[in-house]
Amino acid sequence: MGCRHRCSLRPVGAGTRYRRKHDALTRRRRPRRHFINMNAGRNMAYLIDEKCIGCGLCARICPVTAIAGHLQTQYTIDADVCIGCGTCGRVCPASAIKDGTGSTSVRAKREDWPRPDVNNSLCVSCIACVQACPVSCLDLRRPDPRDHHAKPVLTPDRCIGCGFCADSCPVGAITMR
Repeated sequence: MGCRHRCSLRPVGAGTRYRRKHDALTRRRRPRRHFINMNAGRNMAYLIDEKCIGCGLCARICPVTAIAGHLQTQYTIDADVCIGCGTCGRVCPASAIKDGTGSTSVRAKREDWPRPDVNNSLCVSCIACVQACPVSCLDLRRPDPRDHHAKPVLTPDRCIGCGFCADSCPVGAITMR
């Protein structure tokens, strides 16, 4: 007796090889996520210079844990992991972080960080911004019954102001303010 997948499904006691093959063929596949290249057009590899005081603020806020080190010692940024969001430079009290061009990042209060502003009349609900966000601060709200499109909504306390959502928007519906 065989199933429609031609895997010769036999009773459970007959062997696990057939059961595994059947399970693999009948398993529902998850939809594949389309990842957007967040590094396109950005200066990469932020660096920490010798002015680092070892406070660890940069390591705590890094969304991809690219910063490593110990308290009271100089921290380092792994260039292969760094996505170039610049958040580490905005929290550094010693201004010890330089971007890829060599300019020093300036510390800023969190309320002064740039935030995405979504123009709902231009948005086509493609979810590119939701997928590009490294901290998942954008999400789709319920669709409007009049136009049946779910629009992105921001969770402001999680946003790091990286601008990846604006860079990934194919129609330019998101601007950083």
